[in-house]
Amino acid sequence: RPIAIKNISGSLALGRLAEEENIEVAAEEIDEEIEIMATNAGEQGDNMRKLFQSPGTRKSLENVIITRKTVQRLVQIASGEAEAQPAEAEPQTEQAQPESSEEQPQVDDGEAKAADTE
Repeated sequence: RPIAIKNISGSLALGRLAEEENIEVAAEEIDEEIEIMATNAGEQGDNMRKLFQSPGTRKSLENVIITRKTVQRLVQIASGEAEAQPAEAEPQTEQAQPESSEEQPQVDDGEAKAADTE
């Protein structure tokens, strides 16, 4: 049970990092990975290609590639080769608040002016 919890926690953390770092996999990357595996499979290459034509197996391979890219990114961040991308949700929220508070006084001023002219 402790191992399962550790594995799930690690998987969730990697998933969150992939999300924060906007790590994605293009269809071409999946195709390239399939081609590498098919080449390495030798005579079974055609069978390998057929196996990865189903959406479910392509999605599984996409998840493997995302995990690999996320671990590579984590190594870059940990070794100082790259910086983590700042979370975008927080700055957007902070930026949206001043804009809306600036707009509110303008509306209030307009209402006050309209009340003065009546």
